[in-house]
Amino acid sequence: MRWWPEPSAGEIVWYHFPDNIHPKPKPRSGLIVSTKGDDEGNVFVSVAYGTS
Repeated sequence: MRWWPEPSAGEIVWYHFPDNIHPKPKPRSGLIVSTKGDDEGNVFVSVAYGTS
């Protein structure tokens, strides 16, 4: 059961991007550039990260 719609290219997402400066990953925006599904129903995305 899915709780949200599948992502698609062109959407903006928020995620936690790790860096080697801060102890916790920093929230960043990103642009989904492509999506791909597998035979088990999993969805994988390629994201171009944004800066603050």
